[in-house]
This record gives sequence, structure tokens and C-alpha cells, in this order.
Amino acid sequence: MKKILISLFLVSLVWGSNEIRITYNSSYNLYSCIRETDGDVWHIADQKYEVWGTDANDADDYDIPLVDKSGNFYIGDFNTAISAGYYTIVTYRREGASAADTDPALYYENGYWDGTNWIGIPDIASKLPTNYIIGSSVQGDLNTAIDANFVALRTAMDANFSAIDFDTSGIDANFVNLRTAMDANFVAIPTKEEIRAEIDANSTQLQDIGSAISGLNDISISDVNTAVTNRLNLYDPPTKTEMDSGFDSITVDNDAIALAVWDDICEGSYSYKDYMREMAAVLFGKSTGGGTTTIKFKDPPTGLTDRVTATVDSTGNRTSVTLEPE
Repeated sequence: MKKILISLFLVSLVWGSNEIRITYNSSYNLYSCIRETDGDVWHIADQKYEVWGTDANDADDYDIPLVDKSGNFYIGDFNTAISAGYYTIVTYRREGASAADTDPALYYENGYWDGTNWIGIPDIASKLPTNYIIGSSVQGDLNTAIDANFVALRTAMDANFSAIDFDTSGIDANFVNLRTAMDANFVAIPTKEEIRAEIDANSTQLQDIGSAISGLNDISISDVNTAVTNRLNLYDPPTKTEMDSGFDSITVDNDAIALAVWDDICEGSYSYKDYMREMAAVLFGKSTGGGTTTIKFKDPPTGLTDRVTATVDSTGNRTSVTLEPE
């Protein structure tokens, strides 16, 4: 117990303040989990990242409870024991008494944790330094930097070509063409204002996406019920008259159905009709050969056809039977 209390005390010292912020309908129990870029999740008590489900751990071991601040707004604290880097915050709605793996995920946000502050993707553009070029360390005037680099490149190339001691008339002409093409390409490089404008536009689009997701989260049960009711109202079921007319148009040939049933095979190559004729001959027809080893049963209507011919032994046991259903 002492070890557990010490662990809880240490954990309580590493929480930030309200870095996690989302909008969602109030009066729900929400929580967040922190994911690394490879998908591993932050274990609250052990203060480390692990594969979800390690050592039978579940959502209750990874959850950071969020506080409902009313007005469809929730906040939570980022764990300051997490080192700086890029992470994803995934927010869930708790369905039971405690967090569970079956709880539905509502929202996620990618961003950068600098050890103190959480910078979401929509905020990154506003954090860039003035005149910043993505993938470069240039932070001064963009055009000046480009011109300086191009002049240095041209000077170096001129020096290298001047050192070549042979007829360079053809090379000079090609070099002029090359320089002309390079000048044209460098002119096409966007200015710092154009780059900044594109970053701002992308940031606006990301914010619009976040607003759209928040709008989907605001769909209520009443909205769903209304949509279902409207669709049901559009359904026009058939009347009794229409159904009666439809059934009256169906023609059933009862005689054909009956014949098909009787002609169906009952066993081997004999139909139900064949077996009925044989049974009628034995039950109701005339017979000959009584007291001998061959007994014959005739068809009841005429008594002319031997439907069943049975050969018996001295004790009356049948040893062979011949059927003649037709």
C-alpha cells in the first residue's frame, strides 16, 4: 500500500494545466488517451508508452479524465512527464462506470508537445517565425536570401568555367542558355508573402474541418428521430384493395399441384402414387395363391392387374416381392 501511495503522489506532480480542450455536448463522461506516432499509448501509472493491452491493461489504465465546463466544452491536463515530441490526443466517451476498450472514440487531434505547451496542428502556422521557409533555416528577407545564394552560385560556376583552357565558345553558349533557364526557374519561386498566405489558407481549412467534426458531434437523438419519422412519412403502403387485386391476379392450378405431389418420388424409382396403388391392392384388392408359395394381390377396380406378387416360404415369410404399379 505504501508503494502505491508513493506512486500516486509522484503521478500527481506531473500533470499540466488544461492543455487538452475539446467541444462536445455537455453532461457526458469524457476522457483522453495520448498516442505516439507509432501507435503506442501512455500508461498513466507506469509513466511510459506501451502497446495497447500490454499485461492485460485496458482503457482504464490509459485514460485522462476530462472536466465538463458546461456550454459543450471540456478540458483536461497533459501529463508533463511525457517528453517533447509529436503526439495524437484521442478522446472517448465513457459508457460505463469506468473507462473500457469498447468506449466510442469521438475526436482526435495531432500536434506537438514541447514539454510545457500543447500545440495543435491548426496552431502550428501561427507559431512559425516571420518569413519562415519550411525545411530551411532562412528567417530573413526571402528574396534577399535567394538572390545572395544565386549570385554565389553564379560566381562559383563562372570561376570554374574560366579555369577551363580550351575553346569554350560552344560551352559559353550552352552556359548562357543554362543561366537563362535557371533565371526563369528562380523567378518562379514563391515569395515569402505567398508562402505565408498558403500556410494561413491551410490553417483555415484545418479549422473548418475541426468545426465540421464538432458539428457532427452535436447531432442529438431528437434530430435522428425526426429524420427517421420524415422518412417513414414518405412511405406509401398499399391499400387493402390494392393487395386484394394483386392476390386475385394470381392463378393457382390445384389439380396440377396435386398431380405433381403424387408423381413425386417417394423411394427408389417409386412415386407416392405407385405406393398408394400397391397398398390399395394389398388392403382392398382380390388375391390368388393363398396357401401356396406365390400370393398375388390385384387392383381393386378391375381385378385384372397383379399389383403385388409375393413369394413366401413354408412359414409364410416373404422371400421376394414384385411390384407392378402401372
